[in-house]
Amino acid sequence: MKKYTKDRKFQMGGIDSHQIVFPKHVLCCSGTGGGKSNWLLNYLNLSSDGTGTFGHVTIVCKTMEPLYEMLQEQGKDGVTIHTSLHKLPPLKEFKEHLECQQLIVFDDCVAEKDQSKIEEYFLRARKHGAGIQLVYLSQSYFKTPIFIRNNVTYAIFLQLSSDADLGRILTNYNVGIDKPVFKKIFKNAVSQKLCSFKIDISNSDLNKKFSRNWTDFYEIVDREGEPLDENRIEIYRNSGIIKK
Repeated sequence: MKKYTKDRKFQMGGIDSHQIVFPKHVLCCSGTGGGKSNWLLNYLNLSSDGTGTFGHVTIVCKTMEPLYEMLQEQGKDGVTIHTSLHKLPPLKEFKEHLECQQLIVFDDCVAEKDQSKIEEYFLRARKHGAGIQLVYLSQSYFKTPIFIRNNVTYAIFLQLSSDADLGRILTNYNVGIDKPVFKKIFKNAVSQKLCSFKIDISNSDLNKKFSRNWTDFYEIVDREGEPLDENRIEIYRNSGIIKK
């Protein structure tokens, strides 16, 4: 099959700092004012290190906000912002900047009744042009369409409304750990403002699957692969690490 398969190699600037592989897709959830835009700009900053990652960034949002205005001013021709989903062409007609790796962000599009255009991007964008990564910013995990939830590799949470939501996320992604452990590390990760909980959904290594922010990984199993007791899970406080 190698004879017929193109071996694509991607540039991934700052990969050691953020641990998000291009061009796999991302879902980022929090309520209004929870820091989703800050998280996005932080990701763009980290991914610009070294060789860089994105040659062009497109943001689809309902209204402009100061952070996006700043990004557009600094990025100039490297940033396009659409204030309506209708302005983004269907994927088969998306022909801009295909020579470079791209990021497309869907911000607050969860209320759009017709998600078919977004779903088409999530289904096929990774292989379009030089590769397109998608980030879906949502105020609600469970209002996010199931198709989107099931087609992301990374789930990022800055806030969550209830313990019931924790149980549903645990069930939806079959993350391989018990609810008390999941609840403990989740609440620890988001206990401070603008801190996030990251799940690398497809990673089979449980000790590289969950992190506070980008690379503060939680040790879930021992060297033999046996689950650690809940009280032995290492948790983070401020910039340090403590054991409970």
